[in-house]
Formats: sequence, structure tokens, C-alpha cells
Amino acid sequence: MEDDDDDDEEEVEDEQIKEEEEEVEGEEEEKKGEEKNDHNDEMRKMSRRMKRRKKRKRRRSIMMKKKKKKKKRRRRVMMMMMMIIVVVVLVVVLVLVVVMGMVMVVVVISWWLQSP
Repeated sequence: MEDDDDDDEEEVEDEQIKEEEEEVEGEEEEKKGEEKNDHNDEMRKMSRRMKRRKKRKRRRSIMMKKKKKKKKRRRRVMMMMMMIIVVVVLVVVLVLVVVMGMVMVVVVISWWLQSP
């Protein structure tokens, strides 16, 4: 009888120990699950941040391309304006040289005719 009581008590103690271990394991699994959830939340936040950064980079790159195109257009227009100004100045100088040459020819001829 006493042995049966001891066995029963041991079984009850064993069952209690198993239940406590299971509870501890369950709590550990819950903690792991929470850690996984925390990790997943962090990963989601990181992926959102990365997406935002990519969008910003795309917008910036598009804006930079537009700015570069505008700069190229401005440069092209400036170069054309400079070319036009240079051509006009050259034409004016050429006309002045031709006019001065004609005047010199007239002066030389008139001087030559008057000299004898």
C-alpha cells in the first residue's frame, strides 16, 4: 500500500513536472513566435523603407535627367546664339573692310589722277 502511494505520488510529480516543462516549452515557443513576428514587422518596415528609397531615387533620377536635358538645351541655345553673334560680327567687319578698301581705292585713284 505504501509503495502504491509512493508510486502514485511519483507519477503525480512526474505529470506535474511534464506539465510545467510543456508550459515552459509553450512559453518559449510563444516567445519565439513573438520574436518572429517582431522580426517580420522589422523586415516589413525595412522593405517599406527600401521601397520609399527606391521611389525617391527614381524620382531624383528622373528629375536629374530632366535637368540635364534642360541644361543641354540651354547650352545648345547659348552656342547657337554665340555662333549667330560671331557670324554677324564677322559680316560687319568684312563689310567695313570692303567699304574701307573701296574708299582707299577711290582716294588712291583720285590722288594718282591729280598728281601730274
